[in-house]
Amino acid sequence: MRHTRALTVTVREAANRLGIGRNWAYAGVKCGEIPSIGFRRLLVPVAGLERLLSELKCETVKVVARVRSGTYADPQKMTIAELLDEWIATKRSRKTIANRTLLSYESVVRLHLRPVLGGTRVAQLSAMHIDKAIAT
Repeated sequence: MRHTRALTVTVREAANRLGIGRNWAYAGVKCGEIPSIGFRRLLVPVAGLERLLSELKCETVKVVARVRSGTYADPQKMTIAELLDEWIATKRSRKTIANRTLLSYESVVRLHLRPVLGGTRVAQLSAMHIDKAIAT
């Protein structure tokens, strides 16, 4: 008997392969970080999941290299501007969103978030900072 490899897995199986909880996996599907197909029953394409795992391994290697070289930025010391730059770079490199969407994100970051929140350290971000950003 010949065994065929499944082309898709459930979100729960994808969560197990990624080493995250089921709720985190569904959140990842909802925001587009984890590829999915289907409407009533969400499935994750195995090829997309393997690509994501490969990207995560590469990111892990990059972080380890930054730690070893002394260029790793401690998240406790990271500013919102640095976090936003990293977020945009990740969105750009993964190519999971349309070009126009990426341009829109970059515009919002450049015109609205960076000027108001950019200098704030991530660890110090509070509701007051967000209220100020929304008010401007």
